[in-house]
Amino acid sequence: MSVFLKIIIALGILFGAFWLIGYYTNENYEGEHIVKLDCPKAVVWDILTDLEEIPDYRDEIDEVHFKGRNQRGLMKYEMIPEIGGYIDLEILERIPEKRLVVRMIDSSFGLSGIWTYELEGNNDYCLVTISENSRLENTLSRSTLSLTGRDAILEREAEILEDGCD
Repeated sequence: MSVFLKIIIALGILFGAFWLIGYYTNENYEGEHIVKLDCPKAVVWDILTDLEEIPDYRDEIDEVHFKGRNQRGLMKYEMIPEIGGYIDLEILERIPEKRLVVRMIDSSFGLSGIWTYELEGNNDYCLVTISENSRLENTLSRSTLSLTGRDAILEREAEILEDGCD
């Protein structure tokens, strides 16, 4: 058997194993992450709600396009990741400096769901509880998140808030 054929077979086995990880991983995920930040609630609220600034503090997002308002009169928008594709979102609930609920309606990589941000604290600190209730339909994306940790999105959200408070 030639070396080339052995390499092709090995790559096929690796890809098959990677695909199987995603196939057997649950599409649905519920998780929560709590982070204490050394900055006022008002600063954290601004980070969460200043949609025009998203490309400035999220390296993975190139553009944000506003798409109007939903039935509740709250913002609908689309984010364009640097790797291409799209993420369609809408705000479901907005209680200033207390609670923000965002729904990912659809995305090019198969993720949808609801993220809730609950803020507690004062002018010295802010305790943020980030909850995720999502569904990831794309098998290869599930494989990737299974290997990096299904809570990687929650951890990234907390990291963005921490960086914004520095």
